[in-house]
Amino acid sequence: MNGDRLPMRLQVGYISFSAHTDFQQTLTFVKQLKPPHMVLVHGEMHEMSRLKAGILRSFEEENLSIEIHNPRNTDTVRLQFQGVRKAKVVGALAIKSNKVGDVVSGILIKRNFNYQVVDPKELT
Repeated sequence: MNGDRLPMRLQVGYISFSAHTDFQQTLTFVKQLKPPHMVLVHGEMHEMSRLKAGILRSFEEENLSIEIHNPRNTDTVRLQFQGVRKAKVVGALAIKSNKVGDVVSGILIKRNFNYQVVDPKELT
């Protein structure tokens, strides 16, 4: 990156937890969502650390993955995401009976965050 500003292409969702939920209720809720990242804010640091440890322990026992952050006020949190891109093979290339492992050759077209692979002959 060269210091230029980039457009923000993400959504930040938040859910306000009630102060009246216990650990088990919170854990059940988080397990239903299975978020890849969770940021704990607005709480006493010791209690947030206990909540974080409990959720991590429970997720590990079930081989689930989650990254939990409990930053202090004004601390920066950096999140890393792995983008999975899928391309739909269309046109003549899609008609061929390809098997797993076959190499498909075509032109990749990106439009509105959707990808398609087409035979170059179909673009003329």
